[in-house]
Amino acid sequence: MSVSCDMGKVLGTETTTADISGVVYESGGFSQRLPGVKIFLVGRETITASDGSYSLENIPVGQQELTATKNGYQTHTYTVKISGDANVNNWHSFQMRLLGK
Repeated sequence: MSVSCDMGKVLGTETTTADISGVVYESGGFSQRLPGVKIFLVGRETITASDGSYSLENIPVGQQELTATKNGYQTHTYTVKISGDANVNNWHSFQMRLLGK
């Protein structure tokens, strides 16, 4: 999954929250995007769109655990760092693997 952050509430040059978005891919490359993946982060959840993309708003800055789950695929949990610095674009990437592979 690729993850990027946009800025939320501003305190000086840093924020206390950020919006996060990204794309979930099937393992084996970054060519096949996965729709219908449930994304959980800081008590919030969303489901990836038909193009594998998702977004969540107002996520607290700092290290957070992001979990992705979909029937037929291994559940993945990742630690992502959400920056409140307006000059930083957080970008994380991961792929989901089919069960049994």
